[in-house]
Amino acid sequence: MRKRYLFLLTVIAGMSCKNDISQAEKIINTNESFLDYQNKLEIFERAAKKSKSDSLWSRYKMASADLQAQIPGRALFSIRNYMDVFDSLPHSQEAAISLLSAAVVFEDELNDQTRALKTIQLLLDNYPNTKIAFRAEKYRDLVAMGNDSLVLEKIHNWQTKRN
Repeated sequence: MRKRYLFLLTVIAGMSCKNDISQAEKIINTNESFLDYQNKLEIFERAAKKSKSDSLWSRYKMASADLQAQIPGRALFSIRNYMDVFDSLPHSQEAAISLLSAAVVFEDELNDQTRALKTIQLLLDNYPNTKIAFRAEKYRDLVAMGNDSLVLEKIHNWQTKRN
């Protein structure tokens, strides 16, 4: 009887683990609306904890960060999750992507160009000559121009001066 009870507990625990991961995958793949964000954040966090030794951990941490970046007041939590991926998996492609994502959140959500530029520089120092680094350089140029001077305005002004 005791063995049967332990077996049932193991099966239930396994189903619970797979349930969180399958729910997280469903949220990512269906691109559902973010109305019930608190529940979705909890699902991502549980799925990340259950897949800590798995390659899916970074997927769920970054999905959680992406969601938090869209929620007012959660930008710093988003950046923390991105930086967790960078710190935990520094030699992976996900680390470079997470740095670029953190830079975008610094700039877009917090209007902190200085930290965005520092984060981009960290990416360029750690991952030179990669596709992500190339994109980060382009983004750095846009951030460095600042909010006052949009690229299209500069092009328009240049064209008017030429004519």
